Amino acid sequence: DLVRSRGLGDVYKRQQVVVKVQRPNIVPKVQADLLILHDALATLARFTPWIRDNNVLGIFEQFAANLRVELDYRNEAYQARRLAENMTTYPTIHVPAIYGHLTSSKVMTMELVSGVKVNRVEAIDEAGLDRSQLAQTFFSAMLKQIIFDGYFHGDCHPGNVLVDLAR
Repeated sequence: DLVRSRGLGDVYKRQQVVVKVQRPNIVPKVQADLLILHDALATLARFTPWIRDNNVLGIFEQFAANLRVELDYRNEAYQARRLAENMTTYPTIHVPAIYGHLTSSKVMTMELVSGVKVNRVEAIDEAGLDRSQLAQTFFSAMLKQIIFDGYFHGDCHPGNVLVDLAR
């Protein structure tokens, strides 16, 4: 949990962080799985007009290309920084900071943030937070991302959306 502080020299301070580490050998495993799926879809496309007519193989190839990009955590770190910058207009939304000097293709280090998963309704109610306001802010932020930014965070499951009960 040592992170270089921004400032002069190699000054370090203790800070809790989240470290995402890629599973060993996951890249060749994913590549092999993608090849198997590609071959299966290509075979099905020869015999199934619906798959051919709806370009399912093309859709799969786009999915596979995106998945390959996501296997490099530097891309995820870039996207997180981009999202943080885009969300500065929402003072109640906080995107964890990324520590670039501790991030590589296989390891990503980010700020640890506190909160409860957005689906912990009882805890949110006990804290006296307005769920309607939370939902409105979330919806507004998603619309901004899609309509104005041309970029949105597509992984909005409860593990990625936390509510700070202290607010």
